[in-house]
Amino acid sequence: MLVTLLSGVTDAEATGLRWRDLELAAPTLRLPDRTVSLPDPARAMSHAIAADPAGADTRLVGCRDAVDIEANVIRAAHDAGLVRSGEVAAAVLHRTPVAKLVRQGSRFGDPSRWVGSLPREAFDVCGALAPDGAKPPAERIDPVLLALRRCAAAA
Repeated sequence: MLVTLLSGVTDAEATGLRWRDLELAAPTLRLPDRTVSLPDPARAMSHAIAADPAGADTRLVGCRDAVDIEANVIRAAHDAGLVRSGEVAAAVLHRTPVAKLVRQGSRFGDPSRWVGSLPREAFDVCGALAPDGAKPPAERIDPVLLALRRCAAAA
């Protein structure tokens, strides 16, 4: 669940994901409006389900709805020892990759290709993170968070 949120999937999108939406070779998640890049551990975690064709319709995220996701996010934040863990929300995790994209110099039109549509407030907050100067082409932007890559290396 946390990997999907930190990869730019919203809580509403996460509850609808099935194992069939995971592309093992890339690894990516196929959403109706975009494709989301995932770190390599997603490939390793999914081999058991991929080997079982009946598992393709199984939920990728074991949460029933957005309320269940919020509860799991708060539990994970508490278990990780975060101060004020009750303030951590799925929306915050969903916007974390946006900050990373903008810090790399992404044009404001580009993040939606990775994280879907965003409210204006997200751009107001992230605007201060954008570097000055020319913006690189979208192909040079890395959409996967470094923390997720480190988890992949450790797995």
